[in-house]
Amino acid sequence: MVCPGLAWMLAGGALVPAQDDAPIPPTPFDRELVLELSAEDAHLVEGRGPTQVVEYVVEFEGTLHVWTSSELDLFLRVENAATGQFFAEDDDSGGGSTPFVRLAVGPGQRLAIFAAGAGGERATGGLVLHLIAAPETATTRDAAATALRALEASSLLLEAGDPAPAREQLDRAIADLAGTTGGEHSQAVADAFWNLGVAADRAGSTAACAHARSRARRHRERTLPEDHPALLRARANLAVSMHAMGDQAGARALREVVLAGSERIYPEDHPALLRARNNLASSMDAMGDQAGARALQEAVLAGSERIYPEDHPDLLAARHNLASSMSAMGDLEGARALREAVLAGSERIYPEDHPALLGARANLAGSMDAMGDLAGARALFEAVLAGSERIYPEDHPDLLRARENLAGSMDAMGDLAGARALFEAVLAGS
Repeated sequence: MVCPGLAWMLAGGALVPAQDDAPIPPTPFDRELVLELSAEDAHLVEGRGPTQVVEYVVEFEGTLHVWTSSELDLFLRVENAATGQFFAEDDDSGGGSTPFVRLAVGPGQRLAIFAAGAGGERATGGLVLHLIAAPETATTRDAAATALRALEASSLLLEAGDPAPAREQLDRAIADLAGTTGGEHSQAVADAFWNLGVAADRAGSTAACAHARSRARRHRERTLPEDHPALLRARANLAVSMHAMGDQAGARALREVVLAGSERIYPEDHPALLRARNNLASSMDAMGDQAGARALQEAVLAGSERIYPEDHPDLLAARHNLASSMSAMGDLEGARALREAVLAGSERIYPEDHPALLGARANLAGSMDAMGDLAGARALFEAVLAGSERIYPEDHPDLLRARENLAGSMDAMGDLAGARALFEAVLAGS
């Protein structure tokens, strides 16, 4: 899949692409073997169907990823070919009915890989057995260890309330890790990129986070089946970064792939499937496709109402998201009704002055204001400002927004002096 690329400056002045969609080249140790299960094949694994066995001699140190591509429901088992010692087995962790195993390996090991029908029935047909190597060297292991030390140091800085140097350290660690010789194939380096991406997101280093997520996603695309849940998560996380950096077309393209995969492997109303629909709706809304976004958000809300209790935060969020689409499309009454339900639920589950409760009040006030209920909107905006003044520092963006909202309401009701005083406070804090 090709998505538009981005670029930015990282620490040290190096220009780093947000993502490189060229596939990582194979290693000399990769294998893709075309096999056929026939009715004459022996049932070599207890409780399983016809079986093909492949022997693989390991010539590297690192991680071996094994899965199948097939119309059949298959099962994998890996043993020591010399001793029969069990190493790993799986039915479907690759997503849907795709079996997948991952194991640490070393040079000289002889593996016996059993590909069998998942059940005892005589399943027959073709399959491709994927054996994908992620070799490690002293260089890749040292680079991953160095990156994790930087991660630990940045976490301490964040805990101490010092985000700027934490961001600088993460930016540098991600840029350094990207230059590791042999790093594109390394599982240790890919795992370090994943962890650094999590930390960079928490620290607010958007560009570095996107870079780390792009590297982790590329590695998973090479080493995992197409619908493996971990690959879907990697694509979803990268889409969040692309969305945040303004690449809405790229984010939408990734989210469409994630939703398609999620629909293949998850049952209807599974939380991961609902999240995939909601994320794509966010991209569609950002690109002006309000009707498409609303249709997805209606599906998310319907599913959320089936699986969550009445005041579950995810159900409240689904109502909030749909209300936003309805409001943007001019359905003010529908949006207000949903926002009233969100506020009622928020008042039951959140303590007074909780940011989520303040947000629910502000959103309902916006609907009331749009429908001409100026007095009702002002009363809610006043409550939001009072709570914001209790929990936020003077120049916090949410406090400034609360003052601006109330000022607009006062202005609409003719309280020009009060509105001016609040607008001046907003300006002073900005």
